Amino acid sequence: MLFAFNFVLSLAALVDGQTFLDSPPKGFVEGKSFKECPTRFKFKEQTFYSITAVGGERAHQGEFQHMAVIGWTRANNMIEWLCGGSLITWQFLLTAAHCASDLENIAPDTVRLGDTDLGSTDDDGFAVEVPIDRFIKHPSYRASRKYYDIALVKLVKRVWPSDAVCIACVWREAGAPTVVMDAIGFGALGFGEKNSPTLQKVKLSAYSAEECVRRIPISRRESPDGLRADQFCAGSPTMDTCSGDSGGPIQTERSDLFGNLFPLIVGVVSYGTPCMEGSTGVYTRVSSYVDWIEAEVNQSLSYDVCTSVNVCDRKADSSVTATYHTATPRNRFGLLWHESDTDIHECGAVLIDYQFLLTSAECVTSRRGEPRFVADTAGGERVPVKDVFVHPRFKPGKPANDIALIQLSKYANLEKAFPACPWNINLDGVWSKEPSFAASIPEMSHYVEYHDDSKRVLTLSPLHGERCFTDGSDAHNGLYCINRNVSLVPGSCKASKAYHFYSSSL
Repeated sequence: MLFAFNFVLSLAALVDGQTFLDSPPKGFVEGKSFKECPTRFKFKEQTFYSITAVGGERAHQGEFQHMAVIGWTRANNMIEWLCGGSLITWQFLLTAAHCASDLENIAPDTVRLGDTDLGSTDDDGFAVEVPIDRFIKHPSYRASRKYYDIALVKLVKRVWPSDAVCIACVWREAGAPTVVMDAIGFGALGFGEKNSPTLQKVKLSAYSAEECVRRIPISRRESPDGLRADQFCAGSPTMDTCSGDSGGPIQTERSDLFGNLFPLIVGVVSYGTPCMEGSTGVYTRVSSYVDWIEAEVNQSLSYDVCTSVNVCDRKADSSVTATYHTATPRNRFGLLWHESDTDIHECGAVLIDYQFLLTSAECVTSRRGEPRFVADTAGGERVPVKDVFVHPRFKPGKPANDIALIQLSKYANLEKAFPACPWNINLDGVWSKEPSFAASIPEMSHYVEYHDDSKRVLTLSPLHGERCFTDGSDAHNGLYCINRNVSLVPGSCKASKAYHFYSSSL
């Protein structure tokens, strides 16, 4: 079986020895044409992870593992649960600043996690109650204003993951998702009603700024600047958040490349019109406060860090699955401009012979000049570049003829690196098979504290492709367009320049 342009890195244990050698290895034969490639480089199978397909009602136990409720212990030792929150680290909740005290100016003292029915003991075996250590309001929050309504709750001790308790990620994008979102909480089921003892979820859509202004009465005393960019509003014709939902999340869900669904907190419930059919809620936009949040919790809340935590039993997107398959040994390498560089994902190249790699002409003609080294991992061996050959018809800024060759000063050791054979239309015929594409993702770790951003694996994702044309001109420009519409965690599938398709034939 011949694999062309396959650059997926094997996760199998590597044999001892260097990836590249100073002199030609044993059995070295100089090639004369690509036609000889399958016989010069015998395919070897190894195992790697690959992606085979990318791609108000009662909330149930374990459905929203990050949901927390914030309580006030009263004189009879009963706890009154008045606000919601979201667990975003193992010791911090995200909530609203106006939840810092009740109407009698008393601060909350308790947080409960893992419970979806506060009126029964059904979930008590899963629930965790933790005293509050500190309530951290945003420093610019004022109770007389509707702005900066965001806060963090630090627990006296960290909590541990379970079937009912886990952390959520934070939405870092400037705008709210265009898809319908979930708002969850124990708030009242209607205007003037008591808080719900069961966790409720409602489906809401974000409105434009113009629509928000039309729907939300603006008090010039409480909101002298009107609705600001760090706020947004959402609603639906039939549902909304209500009193008691304050501080709770409005969220979306996105999948990683392995089908694990992650909740991302887009906003914090702040205020709104009286809750009834067609009412509208205003939410503090979390992405506007990421820097402040990360400074207070003293850790990164990046997508990479959050999605690398695999200790929870996450919900799964059945259309996205990861399975074991076979593939060639490593042949994808990163280009480096300095020996101390560690970003091997900025530009990639695929090994096609003992000393030659195929890459993008754009990568080797940038302002940085030609790359000086290649490496297979951030901390791996640096192999010096001997020469670079750019396609003579390449024009910067144009996609056509965007191809180049890199000649190395060393020779590939076929025990550790294995060339891929370029597809040749004259030899292999028209490329009619469904291509696959490789993407870079962070390696999973058990806890955020041990996240290592330098650890990477490459995975496959089948994509539907079609011939594309640029500038309305050349029907034979050698370009192949690919497309897949799937809701992934932002940034979880970033391809570096010069990543390559691969296919196979018998």
